[in-house]
Amino acid sequence: MFRGSPIKRIGRDRLVRNVAYAIGNSGEARLAPSVAALTEDADPAVADAARWAAGRLKDVRSAP
Repeated sequence: MFRGSPIKRIGRDRLVRNVAYAIGNSGEARLAPSVAALTEDADPAVADAARWAAGRLKDVRSAP
């Protein structure tokens, strides 16, 4: 599906890391379960991005 595209070149870990950052920046609290599942990912960069995103979304949910 991604043959010959930049997505194929960056690989799964960088793609998922970037998506986690996008989710964190989205402000969409409904996406929290998606990043929560990645907080223990085998790739440390993915897990770190997921924890960051989860924290951002937690802040959104607790805002008045």
